[in-house]
Amino acid sequence: MIDVKLVKPEPLLNSTNGDEIKDHKERRDFYRKANNYAKSMMASTVTDAVYQKIMDKETAQEDWKALKEQFEALSKDQLFKICTEFFAFNWSLGDDVPIHIINSGVCGMN
Repeated sequence: MIDVKLVKPEPLLNSTNGDEIKDHKERRDFYRKANNYAKSMMASTVTDAVYQKIMDKETAQEDWKALKEQFEALSKDQLFKICTEFFAFNWSLGDDVPIHIINSGVCGMN
């Protein structure tokens, strides 16, 4: 929903008629409700620390972009760490599987 481009209506010009004003008000109200709903959904699902990073954004789309930038970087870092650990794996001769797991720090036992 947030990636869809729901655009905030531009302010009306002075030379508008009653139908244009009514249509503009409907579009403006729809945009405001949709934006507020999306922002509240995001705010209610993130931690306080993460919320501090998006609370100054005006639109839900800006919130989403900030969250995406923050967490995409984290996921890339985590993937790099996992790959590094995978390729650094080595088996010590003489160790059986339980001893190797304990010594390698898998399962947080090291």
